[in-house]
Amino acid sequence: TNPLNGCMYLVPANRDPTYGTPQDNEWRFAFPDARALPARAGTIFAWNQAVLHWGSRTSRRERRPRISVSVEFQAGDVPPFNQPLMDPMTVPLLPQRLQLIGKQIVQYQHMYNLPPRILAIAQELQGRG
Repeated sequence: TNPLNGCMYLVPANRDPTYGTPQDNEWRFAFPDARALPARAGTIFAWNQAVLHWGSRTSRRERRPRISVSVEFQAGDVPPFNQPLMDPMTVPLLPQRLQLIGKQIVQYQHMYNLPPRILAIAQELQGRG
């Protein structure tokens, strides 16, 4: 990835004044503290859920968009934080993938100004399975 094709950005924990506090859902960092994460295809990035991060838009000048996959892990000895839990050795079939896409759009709708039609499609996808 690179800044033209939708690079990932994050705010390092030591630059985020609300990191690790009860206010960690508030964005109070200085924009110059954000860091771009350019990387080669196939690179794996990992951080915990409290690190503020986002992907940027692809430039019109770039022909190849960034393609990413997000995975969350949790300890097996605690009840699930969210469903479904999936066997990491199983590749989901297309209907399951579409259901997961819909679920994630619905789950994170508070972060985006979604047109009602897009939200309706996501809810319909989420209900499949």
